[in-house]
Amino acid sequence: MDNKTQSAYRKEKQQLDQIAAEITKQRQVLENYPRYSGDNVTEQVLESIREEKRQSLVIASKEPYFARMDFQENEKESHSYYIGKVGVAHGDSQDSLVVDWRAPVASMFYAFTGPKRTSIMYLLMASSKGI
Repeated sequence: MDNKTQSAYRKEKQQLDQIAAEITKQRQVLENYPRYSGDNVTEQVLESIREEKRQSLVIASKEPYFARMDFQENEKESHSYYIGKVGVAHGDSQDSLVVDWRAPVASMFYAFTGPKRTSIMYLLMASSKGI
């Protein structure tokens, strides 16, 4: 493996480790939060939201993402999007770490047919299993 490939691999591994750590952190916070089982409707709705998030994070922990899409338009800076079965945002900043495959931005991944003059997209199918 040449140095460029090794460097790209290390960068992707670092990104995967960062996302995995954030998923683990969020799962721990939600698992330590007491589950509500009372009659307060507002609390029931909030618990439902927390439970849905718990289930999403379980899915994300098994396979955080399955692809990376790099998008660059008209000489602007390139931006990478990681696409997964569920979206994951950073707990503090709410910046997107993984985009849900159903999100509008992910449609570029599915519609990609090859490089064009105004936009260049490189796709990397990533196996990210086994956190």
